[in-house]
Formats: sequence, C-alpha cells, structure tokens
Amino acid sequence: MIQNMEGNLYWDAVKAQCWLKNCPERTSEEVRRIQKEIWESIDHGVLPKGPKFLMLKITSGCNSDCSYCAYSASQAKYRRQGDISLERIRAIAVQAGELGVAAVGINGGEPLIRKDFPEIVKAFVSQKVVPILMTNGLWLPRYWDELGACGLNYIVISFDSLKKEHYELHRGARFEDALAGIEAAIAMREKYKDVIIHVTAVLTRHNAPDLEELVRHMSEKGIWVEIGAYQHQEFQEDDTMSMEGRKEAEALVGRLIQMKQEGFLISNSEEYLSHIPDFFIDRKNVPEGYECLVGQAILFADDYLNVKPCSSSQLHVVGNLENQSLEEIWNCGRLEEYRARMRKADCGGCWYLCNEVSALLRRP
Repeated sequence: MIQNMEGNLYWDAVKAQCWLKNCPERTSEEVRRIQKEIWESIDHGVLPKGPKFLMLKITSGCNSDCSYCAYSASQAKYRRQGDISLERIRAIAVQAGELGVAAVGINGGEPLIRKDFPEIVKAFVSQKVVPILMTNGLWLPRYWDELGACGLNYIVISFDSLKKEHYELHRGARFEDALAGIEAAIAMREKYKDVIIHVTAVLTRHNAPDLEELVRHMSEKGIWVEIGAYQHQEFQEDDTMSMEGRKEAEALVGRLIQMKQEGFLISNSEEYLSHIPDFFIDRKNVPEGYECLVGQAILFADDYLNVKPCSSSQLHVVGNLENQSLEEIWNCGRLEEYRARMRKADCGGCWYLCNEVSALLRRP
C-alpha cells in the first residue's frame, strides 16, 4: 500500500518532516516505522509515544463565507471572539516536538488573518514539526515570501472549481483572489523549493462536473488535488449539496480513479474515492468492515483548545490544551475507549479526509 500512496496528505507530511531533518530519502522508511509502531501498539494493548499528526485551529475568524462551513464569515456571531495566544501555541509546539509529532495542520477559520502567523510557523519548525498551512489562499499573495523565509513548505488551499460561478457559490469569496492565492503558492515553491502544494475540493452536486478539469489543470502545475465528500451539516439542507443519483456519482468516481491510475495528481486513495457514491447516495458513512486508524495517529484541537480524537461531532471532548499537556490527553482513558470504538466504526462514522490516514497506515 505504501508504494502507491504518493500524494497522500499524511505521506507528504512525513516527507516534509524528512526534508526538515535533511533526510528526504527516508520517507518510505519513516512511514513504515510509524505503521509498525501503530500496529504493535494495537496488537499489544499499548499506546504509541504520541500522535503522529495534530490538527490545530488557531482562530475562529475567517475572510470567506463558505456555504457549508461553521467557521464561515456569516457564522462568526456564533463563534468565540479572540484567538489562542501565541504563548500557548509555542508551548504546544514544544510538547508536539517532544512527542515526535510529524506535522501539524494549522487551520481555523483562516490562519492568515492572524498577524503573528509567521511566528507560529517558526515555533513548529524550531521543534522539527512540519507546519501545514490549511488556507483559503485569499491572503497568500501578501505573505508567501515571508512565510517561505520562515520555513513553511506545505500549503493546502481550499479550491473547489475553475468555474467562477461554482467557486463563488461554494466559497463566498472572489474567484480571482483565490486564483491569485494559488499563483502565490507556486511562487513560493519556485523561490524556496521543496514546497508541497495541495488543493482540497469539497465535492457537491454543483462542482461535480468540474472536477476532471480541475485535476488536469492542477496536475499541469504540479499541484495535488484532494477531493472531500460534502459532509451533511445540521445548518444546511442536505439536498442542496448532495449529488442526485448513484449512476452520476459512480461515473464520476470511475473517471477520477482512472485519472489517478494514469498519473494525474489525485492524492485520494482509491478506497476513499470508491466509497463516495455509498456516502452521498445511501448515507452509508463507512464501508463494510472498515477499520478507522485516525484515533491511533491524530488529535484534533479546536479554537477553544478542546481536544478530540476526530473532528466529527459524534465524539466528545477528552481534554483541553489550555490546562493539560498533549501527553496527558494522549494517554487518558476516555481517549483509549474512543480509539477502540473508532477502529470498529462504532462511533457513528464519517467520511472526512482524515480517513486517508487509515489508507496510509493499513496493516501491511
């Protein structure tokens, strides 16, 4: 499985960490080491030393108005006011380094609305933890050079379509600004080298016809495309976003899998793509016999520093990084109970992109 996972978000996170440690040739070896550690921990009933990946929301503010996001500008009145302090983020970075975390996905809201974001990048780079900027890209033209100089070498940009009307329907932002953000990421890669760029596209009925064009365009630019299935939200009527028919969904997935096999830069695993029709049409959250490894490898911290083993609303908070350490939360009993449930998909299930860690770390 590992040989076929080039472009997987978590594979690339390990690759970026190997670059940071000046040993890029060791990516496969490091992934195998993580894989072995996780499965030995499961088989022997012990925990890995710490999470391999951390997802950290550093702000609830945002400068776009995505139609399916609880952190959109129009939802701001329902969110907390104020950001996690830089001092606290630096402490988390030290803890992450000590526990051997490979990478931290820094998101929000929109991380670039924080003026101290370059200092946040430096905090994680200094601990040999790869900071992954998860951004809408709108303000990237302002900051790419400074961020590149700080050591940022991994950018994930939310970008759903090359059709202006579909992008703006989804994202509530100017299409031209989003394109400028992608060009800024390319400029960073040209100047600072070894910069990984992904775009993530949320698949809905609106942009489904656009995805093949998006993949071709981004592949020409050396940018990976990761396609996430629209997750049904309580505040959004499902039938406004979900694809309409199984045949339509199956045909799209078939074309995407074929494009991936032909070498186009689609970072999704075939397992993830192939389940999309079941998820969209039949509301079947996970495949039969699916074993979710997310709880064995990832922790999620929200903009209040509440920590969960998954971003799904179906699992509860297990700790808070304001008054507990990363290590304390990782080793708590409640989290271990959740891990066991998640491995058996006894948690309600979801089909978030973090499921791709399961494809990467599947038992050899």
